[in-house]
Formats: sequence, structure tokens, C-alpha cells
Amino acid sequence: MGEMTITLPRPYPAQRTVKEQAARFNVLACGRRWGKTELVKTVLIEPALRGYPTGYFAPSYKFVLEVWNGLVRTLSPLIARRDFSQKRIELITHGVIEMWTMDDPDAGRSRKYKTAVIDEAGLIPNLIQIFQEAIRPTLMDYSGSAWFPGTPKGHNDFWRMYETAGDTPEWARWQRPTHDNPFIPTAELDAAKTDMTENRYRQEILAEFLEDGAGVFRYVRRAVYGPQPSIADLAGRQIVIGVDLGKINDYTVFAALDLTTGQIVRIDRMQGDYTSQLARLRDLCAIVKPSTLIIETNTGQMFIEEARRMGLPVVGFTTTAVSKQPLIERLALAFEHQTIGIPDDAVLISELMAYESERLPGGSVRYSAPDGQHDDTVMATALAWRGKRQAYGDFEALRDHSRIPRRGLSRNT
Repeated sequence: MGEMTITLPRPYPAQRTVKEQAARFNVLACGRRWGKTELVKTVLIEPALRGYPTGYFAPSYKFVLEVWNGLVRTLSPLIARRDFSQKRIELITHGVIEMWTMDDPDAGRSRKYKTAVIDEAGLIPNLIQIFQEAIRPTLMDYSGSAWFPGTPKGHNDFWRMYETAGDTPEWARWQRPTHDNPFIPTAELDAAKTDMTENRYRQEILAEFLEDGAGVFRYVRRAVYGPQPSIADLAGRQIVIGVDLGKINDYTVFAALDLTTGQIVRIDRMQGDYTSQLARLRDLCAIVKPSTLIIETNTGQMFIEEARRMGLPVVGFTTTAVSKQPLIERLALAFEHQTIGIPDDAVLISELMAYESERLPGGSVRYSAPDGQHDDTVMATALAWRGKRQAYGDFEALRDHSRIPRRGLSRNT
């Protein structure tokens, strides 16, 4: 076989410094457009060229697809076999690169890797638990290494991992701003500073860990009262349920809110067909007997019709650019005034803290999850809060701050 050549991305100085200082476990907090994707590809490719298996993990399919396409282009002369459906690349060196989404927390179990990359680590709920229980064991056979690159998203598990890395010999950490990237014009960074809020700029460009993140919702962690109660504990309460129906790759979420306390007392998150989801909703309603179900109508008319045939108290809500803005802003105000309580649910907290806003040229505001991420629990919670406002009015929903129990207090306070 003749000689084959591939060209790996040439690191710029800051990337080169990171690689030279790398330890076994590496936490890289970096600004947007810092260049982590090129670094990630190199970290995966180099062991695979030596014949080792490597694994890439990301929050969603969008990130996996971007890195997959880049790896295929770079490695094309050396690929012996590739399986797009399984996201697996086998090289003529006998090295392997496998790719997984973190929608499945057991992704990668039973595999063994020389290197694992957990990309966009700031967006992964339960990051520490997933690493310790599912990914860390895959590194044992080869005494493998791991990388955790990402942009900060508040004081979540990525922040905890970054903090811990500073005190542990096998770990290294870096906090690098977008300014490191010599290919980003200075004029663009100056424009970003003008266009963004101060906190958004500090988080997204300077890679700072801000307590509340730089998103739409403030004081999210102050609203956490503890684990959600069991379904049996909800009997007899005054309940309204917000329902966000999942699309192809999204989740359907039921968020049950106690009208008396303002607590979200149940988050039920699922995928699957509407028949099974309706059955779960019917079973939940049989116990909690909600006064109202507020269901987004955009994609779920058949779901709504069937729920009504079951005798459930359904109210439809059509999400548009016009209707979504007050829906989200009133929920944000509830967190601002600390009149809403939420359970210690990692997915809900992560989605709330990552939720973003963008000022459009016409002056309106667009609210959404970060690109490639989910906002299903946010929307279900916002719909449930709308139910409280409809029951009591805006003033009453925000009036009595003392009624919301905080962490460490009884959830029946």
C-alpha cells in the first residue's frame, strides 16, 4: 500500500498551548468561535491514527453531525469503513472513532476508548454523574484521557467540574476568551460587545462562569425547593398542567403547577408515540385532577382532540412570535420576583439557565434554546405558569413572595 497523507488542522498559539499543557482530564471553558471544534477533531484523530478507539459525545445530533462531517473530510484517504447511521468511522490503522448524543445517558456503555471528548459540556445536564457512571469506565482499559470543552452556562456541573479541576493533579483547566482566535476580526468582537448585554458578552465571549448564566431567567437556583414530590403526594392539591408536545427529535413534557404555592410539583419528560403519551397524561390527571390542561396547539391538534374525548379540561395555546414573548417574559418575571418554585430537576434547571433571547432588527425579541438544544421543559413550565395567571391574575400570581418554599424548607410549607 502506498503512502497516504492527511492534513490535520494547524493549531494557532492558544490551541497549541492547551494541547501542550493537557493532563489526563481536561476542562476547557472557552468563548464562542474560539476554535474548539478543530481542537476536538485533532484530539480524536491522533489516537485513532495510532490504532486506538476514541469516542465523541455531544448534547444533540446537530453537534455530532458537524464534527462527523469534518472528520470524514479530513480522514477520507484513511477510512476503511464508515457507518453513518451508527456514526462510526473505522480507519486502515485499525483505529475507530464513534460518536454519540447525550439524549441517552447510557451512551457508550460497554465501549473502551483511549480518548473521550464530551463536547459542549456546559449544555449537558447531570454532566458529572454521566461521566462518572457511563463514560469514565470506558477509559479504564487504555488508561484513557477525557476532554470537556464548552462555553459556560451558569453554575452547573460544567462549572463544578472546572472548579474541581483546579485542585486535582490528573486534571487541567483553561478559561479562554474568543479573542484568542486570530481568525476572528477585532471589529467583530467590538460589534459583539455593543450588540450584547454585558452578562451575555462576559459569558459567551469572555467565557466567564456567571452564577445565573447570561440567559433570560435569573435566580433559577434560588427557586429550587428540592426533589419533586411523588404523584401520590399531589392528590388533593389545586393543580394546573402545562403540556409541550414534542416534535420529531424533541420531548413531550408535562409540568404540573400547584396553584396555592406556585411550585412546579411534577415534571414528566418523554419521547414516543402520542398514544403512550396520552395514557401517561390520563394516569397523571386521574390522580391530581387538574383544573386546566394548557396544551400547545401548533403540532398537537390530534393529541388535543383525543384528550378532550377523554374528558380532560384542555385549553389550547398557539405559539407564535407574538404570543411567545409575553409567555416567556411573565415566567422570567416570576423567577425575578421569586414567586415560582421548581424541583431539583437537572434538565429543567439546565434548559432554564441556557435559554436565550435575541433582539431582532425590527426591535422585537426572539426567545429560544441555544442552537441544537431543547426547550421543552421551559415551554411546559411557561404554559403552567400561564394557568396560574389565568386563575389568579398577574397581580395575585406575583403578589405573595413568602408562599414559595425554598431549598431546605418543607415542600408543604
